[in-house]
Amino acid sequence: MDVRGTSPPAVARRRSVWQWLGIGCLTIFGIGVTAVVVAIIVFVKKNPWVGEMAQASKEFIQRSTSSPVAAELNRTLCFRASVMDAEDVRRFQKAMGESKFDPPDYRWTVTCHVLDAATTPDHCERVAAAFRRLEAGKGTLVVMVGAGFTPKPVCTVAYGPDGRPIRSIETGQPGRGSPEE
Repeated sequence: MDVRGTSPPAVARRRSVWQWLGIGCLTIFGIGVTAVVVAIIVFVKKNPWVGEMAQASKEFIQRSTSSPVAAELNRTLCFRASVMDAEDVRRFQKAMGESKFDPPDYRWTVTCHVLDAATTPDHCERVAAAFRRLEAGKGTLVVMVGAGFTPKPVCTVAYGPDGRPIRSIETGQPGRGSPEE
């Protein structure tokens, strides 16, 4: 007998029941995961557009994050940057099957994420200046800078082909993002 007054075979039987219960739960979980994977494979095989859409999405993201301009922005000003060309946006919309899509108002969209909002008072202007210095294909530009874990951008400013701010898009953060300020 142990300290609690139960015999060793009773303790072993209790452990055995819990072990079998754990094995049963893992088996049910494994069967469920396998069923979900098989269902996804069957769905993708019957709907090839899903694979095409995924491929187009992957290519779009790779082009926007691996350009030389994005690499330089990542090295100097941003924690994570992406540069999207309006032509890439149109191609992506076409791959998504959008029959009616309007051409974007701007030729380029540049997003920049920084870790600390305190470093961003003039960040939109700095990102736009760096983009203009690095990118040969000029045109209208929208710069969006985000900071930390907040979903709203710290500043969003549209720039004309000459590099001057056209307008600021309201960000909900006083004193930031407006070219007039």
